[in-house]
Amino acid sequence: MTDMLKSKKRKGSGNMGITIEFYIEDCLKGLDRIKPNTVDMVFADPPYNLDKKYYSVNDNRSDYFEWIEKWMKKCYRILRPGGAAYFMNAPKNFGRQEAVIKSVGFEISSYIIWMRRNPAPAKNTFPNIHSDIHYCIKPGGKRYFDDSESISYELRRRDGIVGKNHRPYDVWIDIPKLVPGFMAQPEVILKPGKKKAMVLPNQLPEKLVWRCVRASTKEGDLVVDPFLGVGTTMRVCGKHNRNFIGFEINEEYRQYLEEQKISLLKSIEEKKLTQSKLQLSSVAK
Repeated sequence: MTDMLKSKKRKGSGNMGITIEFYIEDCLKGLDRIKPNTVDMVFADPPYNLDKKYYSVNDNRSDYFEWIEKWMKKCYRILRPGGAAYFMNAPKNFGRQEAVIKSVGFEISSYIIWMRRNPAPAKNTFPNIHSDIHYCIKPGGKRYFDDSESISYELRRRDGIVGKNHRPYDVWIDIPKLVPGFMAQPEVILKPGKKKAMVLPNQLPEKLVWRCVRASTKEGDLVVDPFLGVGTTMRVCGKHNRNFIGFEINEEYRQYLEEQKISLLKSIEEKKLTQSKLQLSSVAK
């Protein structure tokens, strides 16, 4: 990790010198090892305190928002001024999370609603069909924002998005939730021998994380994920030439993360080899 952060000049990785690292440990300890003001973006999808079972994770904390404040302060410390942070949570926690975000020092730029399309079970109330994301900026520096993503006309028409602006709005209705079974998307990580059981039931779609990473970073930038899960943010960064550091407290996910890291590094090396051959061929001409 020290070598990765030795130089701040990581921009424009034309040579694809990308570093991918993850650590099986509590992010409250791991984040302290990252130098201040060196990270370009943080993406955090923490447990929502819904009393669900995530192996060794405590998802029923009486000190939940105090705990959020602890790791958010550490995220604030490592982010460069002008750097971006995306903090997800359940609707019931969004208001109090906002108060914590502001107390830490972040500026909230947007409130993003992700319409998952798959309603959660509910009784005597309206079923929840969305998750919320605070898009935040650490003040004091220049913000980077890439607004080049375009949603196709066909997709906008199907989902009822109107207007001439083809960019994503702050309500994301074009990214379905990942599901197991016969409708499982290719990126879904299933338990061995169990097609109907995901390793992590709330695994995020790569498209959702890539939208955030694409908007707030350039190639060669450094992204940190304190709650890596089964590796969505790591995969996105590896595929799109971003440096990455992630932390995951569950030992049960180590095998899946190690397999993905090996695959990503192999892919990166193949891209470098292809790029080198193209450069040589252009010189030969």
